[in-house]
Amino acid sequence: MNVDVIIFGGQSNMQGQTEGCPINNEAVQGAWEYRIYENALVPLKHPVGENYGEETSLFAAHGGGGSIVPAFCRAYVEKT
Repeated sequence: MNVDVIIFGGQSNMQGQTEGCPINNEAVQGAWEYRIYENALVPLKHPVGENYGEETSLFAAHGGGGSIVPAFCRAYVEKT
């Protein structure tokens, strides 16, 4: 079994803090997000990233916005 690992790095735009959540919020088939604080793989969908607690709420994913990650991964899975 082959597994592709793609690492995205960035600031709030990588973590789902855009102005709104995209219409297509279905999980990306064949793509998973690793959440380090939960130590879990979860289906990849908006918003990506984790909440780090109230003291860092400016960097949390709980805003419900979107990011480029699901769209990129959806296209990647379709091409590969």
